[in-house]
Amino acid sequence: MATNRGYSGKEFRVFFGTQDLSACAIGTAPSSASHLAPANGFEFRLNGVSDIAFDAGYSVTQLSRTGERIKRAEDVIQHYGSGNWTFDFDYTVDSHAVLHNLLNLIYPSNANGADHANGFVLDATPTTDAMKHGQAGSLDTCGVILIKNPEAAQSRLLHSAVLQNLTLSMDAGTDSGVLKATGQFMSGYKPAIGSSTIFNSAVTTSDFAKGLFDCTTQTVGGDGASVRAFSITINNPASRIGYQGSDMEADGYVRGAEITAEGSITIKADDNAMQHLATWQGADQTMAIALNNGGTTMHIAVPGAQMTGHSLDIADEGAFIEIPFTVTSGADGGTVPLTIKTTSS
Repeated sequence: MATNRGYSGKEFRVFFGTQDLSACAIGTAPSSASHLAPANGFEFRLNGVSDIAFDAGYSVTQLSRTGERIKRAEDVIQHYGSGNWTFDFDYTVDSHAVLHNLLNLIYPSNANGADHANGFVLDATPTTDAMKHGQAGSLDTCGVILIKNPEAAQSRLLHSAVLQNLTLSMDAGTDSGVLKATGQFMSGYKPAIGSSTIFNSAVTTSDFAKGLFDCTTQTVGGDGASVRAFSITINNPASRIGYQGSDMEADGYVRGAEITAEGSITIKADDNAMQHLATWQGADQTMAIALNNGGTTMHIAVPGAQMTGHSLDIADEGAFIEIPFTVTSGADGGTVPLTIKTTSS
């Protein structure tokens, strides 16, 4: 018979931090708030809690043997520890510090990270760092996620996790146009199951509610635009590599694939917008996209956006144009591909 206690999804809490690799190397589960940078981390107030995906953490083979029409237990061969674990999140941004940490993890860089004076800069020549098992150093490349279960002994701690992709989006018809962040963390190390106290002092200040309606400047190709929606996805994937330890967990990661950023912007189909069709059909399909409020509280710049389409959406409530684009470093790599600046003020 089941126990009487039942849980609401609202009772589960999620915490997030950047793993301080100078104090807690890749492959080691943090055991103290000082193992996070900044210390204590943040409460991750998500729109909903999903569990860590455990399935891909198993290597599974099901054999079909002669002489048997029904599988025996020993015909299902599986090993736990030689795969990957992922965690997906959907976050309506309420803290610029959390957003900065997410941006730093999708593109780790001491020179151009999200806490740099110039904001987050996706550089034309990205910084790379060794991500081997036991790696320590000042370039913090991994995140930590804690799903705190009402049954404390069943809490999950995903550590040494790489942020594979990050999507930033704003839509005038959703959540009052406030910035949203979605993405996926991946780890090649088994999540620790059990009670954890490393986030007990985590405090997340709700100091950010910026979005589309804060952007007093909205331009596409240098022309003024009335923006209905904007989104951009940054992909910086990693793969686990090798095996080590008694559980055959990852021997680190390789993160050498192409870093890509793609997005779309939907604008009112006015005279300026209609002319962008010629740009798409022309020899030079590059245009600049800028959304900002004249300062750093909300600033997104894509100076080398390469148009990849032009879709006219005609409806009774108005006509709009969706322009998908690929972020580039401009001709001969001479342009900073992407800059994002946000502050709490």
